Formats: sequence, C-alpha cells, structure tokens
Amino acid sequence: MDPIEKARQIYKEYNPHELIPFPFQEIINRNNDVSISYTNMQDVPDVSGAILYNEAKKCFDVLVDSSDNIRRQYFTLGHEIGHYFMHKNKIKKDNNKKGLVEDDRNLSLGFDAILLRDGSHGKTEYEANCFAAELLMPEDKLREIWAITGGNVSKCADIFNVSLSAMSVRVGSLGLPDE
Repeated sequence: MDPIEKARQIYKEYNPHELIPFPFQEIINRNNDVSISYTNMQDVPDVSGAILYNEAKKCFDVLVDSSDNIRRQYFTLGHEIGHYFMHKNKIKKDNNKKGLVEDDRNLSLGFDAILLRDGSHGKTEYEANCFAAELLMPEDKLREIWAITGGNVSKCADIFNVSLSAMSVRVGSLGLPDE
C-alpha cells in the first residue's frame, strides 16, 4: 500500500477527532503487539530510532533515542510506527538475522535485523518517512493551518509538534507558497 494512503487510513482509524498533534497512545492502547521505549542511543551514531520484533514477547519493540530533541523524537516515533504498519513481515523475516542483543549490562543493536531511521534500507526508509510526514502533518490540516498562520513555518512546526526542519521539508514537498 502507498505510505501516504496508509497514513491517512491510520490517522482516521486512530484519531477520529483529528487531534493535532497526533495521539500515539491510541495506537499503543489498541495494539498489544507493539511497545515503545525511550532509550539513550548516543552510542549508535546517526540513529534516532529502530523497530524490531521480539520473538520471546511476540511484540514489536519501537526504540526512540531519548537524547534527541523532543520534536525529533516525535517524528522518529511516527517513522517507526510507519514501519510497524507497513513492514511487519519484513521485520519478522529479518528477525532471524542479528537483532537486539540484551543482557544485564548492555543493549546493542544488530543492524541487519531491524529497520533503523538512519537513511539505510532505501525504499522502506523512504516509505516510513512519507508515512510519518502524512500522519503527523496531514496535508489537508497543514494547508488549513498554513493559511491561518500566514505561511509561518515556525508556528506550523509548533502546532504539529515537529521540528522546524521536518516542517520545512513537508511544506516544500507540498509546494506551499512562502508568505
């Protein structure tokens, strides 16, 4: 399925009141096979988040770098949730490769088995970014807020709880005029 269409479907299903920013808690409440953990991932360069399948728990674990700016964390969560809804089979299939290795002393990431928000894995990363952009900054809502704010990128970023960078990319991709 197209990532934008999938994001619109998820937005309607899990956010019927069209709240902004998007309320992720409803996804967690209604899906018992996904969990979210905020953890310091500074030791893993250029990685803001990851998703993997935990065979023991029969659950998808979403990891978000707690050392990132809160708005970056929000987009990362949208990105990883995109993987959850669009790439479950790939994540499970890759689970037999290196994955999350956990013991009492450390947590290390095996890069072959999990989808990382670091620009790798080409198409899947692109799809997760498109999904996150539409889920967190829905085109129709963004166009509405854009008009209300007079095209103020900073105000729009504040309203949608995303970074200025994420909002700038989204605004550019939609071809919204600078005002």
